[in-house]
Amino acid sequence: MEITKVLGMTFRTGPLVLTDMHNGGSIFGVIYVQVLSFGEGGEVTLHNEIEADRSHGLGWKEAMERERWTGSCSFDPDGKHVKCTLVNERTQREKVIYADFSGPERLITEVYDDGSAHGRGQVFMRTY
Repeated sequence: MEITKVLGMTFRTGPLVLTDMHNGGSIFGVIYVQVLSFGEGGEVTLHNEIEADRSHGLGWKEAMERERWTGSCSFDPDGKHVKCTLVNERTQREKVIYADFSGPERLITEVYDDGSAHGRGQVFMRTY
């Protein structure tokens, strides 16, 4: 699928989790998905949707709900990928996401946080 087709589409990850195990063996955490939306004009947003909260008042859920990234995208001249450059609205940290289709409903991405030279893979599925 031609990568420019992402414009106007929204994608979401499978469930992710932020966890911590405390001394007594209890696992605290927040289960969430990330939503990546491409506007028709090339604007891009990334935000979290909470699915379950087991953080027991530690404030993780609220912090994750406030985390919102905005920016824009550009397309590789050879059509290999789309590059999204995003800034966290609250902390001003930068995130760069390179994405390409891996089937008509799925994006395979490489995510770089705060100028890191080491990205991490992430999969996003199209939503309607």
